[in-house]
Amino acid sequence: MAKTPRRQVFEIEPRDDGRWALQRERSQRASKVFSTKTAAEREGARRGREGERSGGLAQVRIKTEKGRIESERTYGKDPRKSKG
Repeated sequence: MAKTPRRQVFEIEPRDDGRWALQRERSQRASKVFSTKTAAEREGARRGREGERSGGLAQVRIKTEKGRIESERTYGKDPRKSKG
């Protein structure tokens, strides 16, 4: 049985100073901080596509200003066989 590649999960979330952070899930430090949410989303998409090109899986979770998940984007082929 083939080993399923581990999914890299990145989160885009607001900071107290009004900037937006891109960081790995469960990380306390931001990988990079941006002045706008749009710039953070662009970088998150770039990292997701980069992970996909290298044969892996990636996911980007975008949060609202209140910290709730607004949307999720998945990159790479989802190994799940069932519908849904």
